[in-house]
Amino acid sequence: MISKTDPRQHAALLGQALQHRQSGNLKAAKAAYSDILKRDPDNAEALHLLGCLLDEMGSTGEGVKMLLRAVKSNPNVSVCQFNLANMLFKLGNQQGAIRHFREAIGCKPDYAAAHNNLGYVLSLTGQRAEARACFESAIRCRPGYADPHHNLGIELKAGADFEGAVAAFQEAIRIKPGFADAHCNLGSAYLQMQRIADALREFQTAAQLQPANAKFQTNLGAAALRLGRQQDAAAYFERALQLHPSDAFTRSNLILASSYFTPEASKLYALCVAWDQIHAAGLRRDNPRHGNVRDPDRRLRVGYVSADFRNHVAAYWIEPLLAGSQHTDFEVFCYCNSPISDEVTDRLRSHADVWVECAALTDDALADRIRRDGIDILVDLSSHTEGHRLLVFARQPAPVQVSWFGLPVSTGLQAMHYRITDAVMDPPGVGDGFYSETLVRLDRFYAAFRPNPKALPVGAGPASRGKGVTFASINTFAKITRPMLELWATVLAGVPDARLLLQAAGLDSAELGMSVQQVFAQQGISPDRLLLRGWTGMEEFMHLGEEVDIVLDPFPFNGGVTTCHALWMGLPVVTLTGETAASRVGASILGQIGLQDLIATDVDAYRTIAVGLANDLERLAALRASLRERMVSGGVLDGADLAGQTEAAFRTMWRTWCAA
Repeated sequence: MISKTDPRQHAALLGQALQHRQSGNLKAAKAAYSDILKRDPDNAEALHLLGCLLDEMGSTGEGVKMLLRAVKSNPNVSVCQFNLANMLFKLGNQQGAIRHFREAIGCKPDYAAAHNNLGYVLSLTGQRAEARACFESAIRCRPGYADPHHNLGIELKAGADFEGAVAAFQEAIRIKPGFADAHCNLGSAYLQMQRIADALREFQTAAQLQPANAKFQTNLGAAALRLGRQQDAAAYFERALQLHPSDAFTRSNLILASSYFTPEASKLYALCVAWDQIHAAGLRRDNPRHGNVRDPDRRLRVGYVSADFRNHVAAYWIEPLLAGSQHTDFEVFCYCNSPISDEVTDRLRSHADVWVECAALTDDALADRIRRDGIDILVDLSSHTEGHRLLVFARQPAPVQVSWFGLPVSTGLQAMHYRITDAVMDPPGVGDGFYSETLVRLDRFYAAFRPNPKALPVGAGPASRGKGVTFASINTFAKITRPMLELWATVLAGVPDARLLLQAAGLDSAELGMSVQQVFAQQGISPDRLLLRGWTGMEEFMHLGEEVDIVLDPFPFNGGVTTCHALWMGLPVVTLTGETAASRVGASILGQIGLQDLIATDVDAYRTIAVGLANDLERLAALRASLRERMVSGGVLDGADLAGQTEAAFRTMWRTWCAA
């Protein structure tokens, strides 16, 4: 037996415990610490070491109890405060972790790891400015410490300081060359900067360092997709799902990638149904109870859920809808699933009766909030695109649930009751079987467009100025398949003096540029007839009307908002239709403004229409001058009409539920 007052025996037993721990005999180490504490219950060192051992053995809760006794016995041991904070964080006690990281720093102001970990927890709790200051403090304390450089990069990226984020990630990698997460986040920053080839390279490095990391495979897929490698992207997403089958968002990415190259509606629908069966079915209840008052004529609460209530391409369709809403009969709630707020967000917020920031809410918490808000009709504006909250819809927080915009495919959810569409995108009796939702067809194009106020007046095009015809593709390269490039080559072959401008993120990389040139060269088109341009900002994009005569729509996934931009700039669009809704968006827009003669049903007709238009400069000039008026008179800009038709559909849906 040892004496409470014999420090030499304590030291010897602590040494034995350490030897046991280092040799892997944790049970003997625990017995040694316990033996000390039988005689000296307040021995801070033994309490601390036993607590850490218990944590290592999987008993973190018991370990916390030991460390709380240790800091009570001696609160001035920085490493004890630090370890206690880490364990509290592991148990989900973020506020306790913050307190004890601060205590550790109070004991040791230059404790770099404590500054770093405090910043990490502050970031998770939304205190991002304070988190950034912590990472900067950690770097000052220990410049050669990679983690705070990496974490600072994450904060800078979240604040849209992508140049600063890149520098921080690069420094983390310089200090720690095998830092896979830093390579991955560097790639994400490059992706945000539209440096797609650089992003792919960093994701490849991360995946080589950690081949079994599903997230890295998913990011590889995202970059490959943006470079027009649709089937490679799908393969990366499938690999990620093999590693992490429960990742709902990766499966959504697989649906998105597949929609860009799959012309068969049945194949896309099968992927959507699988998404529901794997990720959502377990959340669905057969007869969910909703307390909404079953009055068919009362003012209804409509909730719109989107990650795109900001400067995003989807906002050009969302804003006319919200601006046209009739608030006398409908109370509009917007659930904003994005941490980014900008001038577009401010405009959209002004059209809502209630605005809810929900990006930080879990699916359960958001579903509970929607139930408390008493939403009658909940509308998804994302489908399977980035930032969606389909798992909230799976929880059925509202009695009527509707899908609209985002991605023109079925969500696959049995819990989604309706989908808003039109009779051109989804002809009656043709594709209804490829939707889990009941289709509700508007008597018009299913969206409305808000033109960019920076758009220039429509002037004469290059062909009218004697510079030859310039065709263009202005969609993301994710939509541009090799067969489409080959078809465009035949269009150029039919107009020998014409050129083709291809504008998309990634086209400024030598590798992608050369691969595109090779496709055209195989069809006899020389590189000097191609104008390859990478990503541009909206202001520069709005100048395309001065450089281009005709826009060529991709297939099987047509342009949507980009088609509207092109038409508003005075650029006629030639489109090709198929059996999926995504391949009929162009036809719906053009049909709305009386341009059915620009809609092709096969590749030969597509080529004939494009070549014929290029060879008829008088008609081309007349079309160019008429397009804005056609869009106005055709109702493409009429958000009030869109909202009116939709709200009439909402009322019918509501009455159906009331009568059920």
